[in-house]
Amino acid sequence: MDWDKKRWEHIFDAELTSADVPGPTAHWEEIEPFAYSFRGFHHWESCEKCGEIANRILGAYLDDGSLPDSLTDLRTALFFEQRRWQHFGVEPDEPSMIYIHALVEAIRGMSGTVGSVDWAVKIEGLSTGGGYDNTP
Repeated sequence: MDWDKKRWEHIFDAELTSADVPGPTAHWEEIEPFAYSFRGFHHWESCEKCGEIANRILGAYLDDGSLPDSLTDLRTALFFEQRRWQHFGVEPDEPSMIYIHALVEAIRGMSGTVGSVDWAVKIEGLSTGGGYDNTP
């Protein structure tokens, strides 16, 4: 996907294909515009609700490495990570990129599917660091 040309373009869950999703080794510069392809604040009708869902997903991941089995929830979490790191004014640190890559891979695994599937991802070495205590 050429995200320079598609930057900020909304992609509905039902229309998302694996070709739309950045690769497994994608850098933040590739992931960031993809995160914007989902309108989290609009979908949940508030930044507070979006943040609650995203922070719940992050908490579960930090607790046991699990990710939700909902494409919408996964995209909500990725969207909110983009907003979080834009608020911080820096690119995500290494532990945060591990989580972000896990989200991207889970999204890829569900792209082109309708409904949800069982999905759990565990990546060793993710600390609770990375500034996740603040929400934009």
